[in-house]
Amino acid sequence: MNLYKILIAFIGGYIISAQLSITLALILPFEIIAESVMFSNLISFTIWAFLFLYCFKNISIKKLLTQFICFCLILFIFNHYLLGGIK
Repeated sequence: MNLYKILIAFIGGYIISAQLSITLALILPFEIIAESVMFSNLISFTIWAFLFLYCFKNISIKKLLTQFICFCLILFIFNHYLLGGIK
């Protein structure tokens, strides 16, 4: 059971933090795009650590996987359809 949670934490946390990094890089109002990319990467590593800790909360694997998939899909739709993706 813990092996599945570790895999979900590493893989799912990475995917969510990568999508969140793209979202923040597109939203943040810095004048230089490199600043917003660097800041969003720093924030995404912090989020990845919090997601890793969240995986070991007392919830079932099905519920955890469903939450991660839904959050990934929401971020994907938000990035590619509402923000226009990376140009």
